[in-house]
Amino acid sequence: MSERPDLAIMMFDYAPSGVVRNALRIAGAAQQAGIRTEVWTAQRVGEMVQEIPQGVEARSLGVDLGDPYSLRDRKRAIVRVATPLAGMMAELRPRILLSAGNHFHKPAAIAIGQIAQEIAPRLIGRVSNALPRFSWWPAKLPNSLIKRINARRRYQVMDRLIAVSEQVRRDLQTRLLVDPSKITVIPNGIDLVEVERLGREPMTHAWFDPDQPPVIIGTGRLTHQKGFDVLLRAFALARARCPMRLIILGKGPEQGRLQALAEHLGIDSDVHLRGHVDNPLPYLRRAALFVLPSRWEGLSNALLEALASGTPMVATRCTGSTELLDQGRYGKLVNVGDVDALAESILESLVKERPDDDVQRSRAREYDLASTLQSYVRLFQEELALAGTA
Repeated sequence: MSERPDLAIMMFDYAPSGVVRNALRIAGAAQQAGIRTEVWTAQRVGEMVQEIPQGVEARSLGVDLGDPYSLRDRKRAIVRVATPLAGMMAELRPRILLSAGNHFHKPAAIAIGQIAQEIAPRLIGRVSNALPRFSWWPAKLPNSLIKRINARRRYQVMDRLIAVSEQVRRDLQTRLLVDPSKITVIPNGIDLVEVERLGREPMTHAWFDPDQPPVIIGTGRLTHQKGFDVLLRAFALARARCPMRLIILGKGPEQGRLQALAEHLGIDSDVHLRGHVDNPLPYLRRAALFVLPSRWEGLSNALLEALASGTPMVATRCTGSTELLDQGRYGKLVNVGDVDALAESILESLVKERPDDDVQRSRAREYDLASTLQSYVRLFQEELALAGTA
């Protein structure tokens, strides 16, 4: 039997996303610091499985949805993994557990309640996304209340919470009434040297040839959260007034719907749903504009990469995006779902003088990846001391 892990990091699988990328970075930093680290997933599927850090053991709970899968299928599967997850906790007895993203908090909280308290590890929740949205509309109010109540219950079970932005921290305190002493803010990080190196790697795409229209880039998992349907509608309006092209990097359950929408809008000849690419940074470096049309975010890795690449940006007023861009100082901000405003901001950004790369990179430097990972290591060391050796 392998040695008892100090830390187990939990997520659904290895499909490309900010949660997975950050979780694997955190796992690597913890392992290098001498913290015996494992990664636990519901299923061992996804391109990023090849990025499991050396020395980190990876375990699976045996789910077999494959990839791609619908979000509904994932939600159903996540509920089913709580009991086998509890069994894995009881068998391997890690000292601390990290639920790497909001999507895995529910089974983590259920599982921790299914094992004996004397062997339960300390549970940390990384609040990677904005809190459940609230609506006062009568038809939606009951569901909004249920979501908030359930989120509060999950966070009450956890020994510690990591907020990825100051706004997420404030929302936890004011909207869910979480004890502020339980919350630590550790933002996502970026390695400017690595961004520079990867951004210079060769990339061939005819749309970047000389004398071609400007290219807009969007990146992210193709889900409702990321708002690419809004981007397509805004792009259609902007393209009617000025030649331009759009490349969306990423994969996900909405790919077919987005392709159909592009065809319906008559813009499919100037839209390329490129799918997953291992290195999106050459695209960002050469793009005329990066657009993040998300409906909600915690703190977007893609926006950080665009900032570090010196690419002009337009983003929606999400929790982490507004904070990262300092209320619009480092990129344009538009209201979530406002197609007309997004189209106007795209047009304005394409004719505006390109921002000073050094100013943007200076902002990105405030989110230094090494500092972020050191903060996680220190937090894990504190938690291990509290967990003891029992």
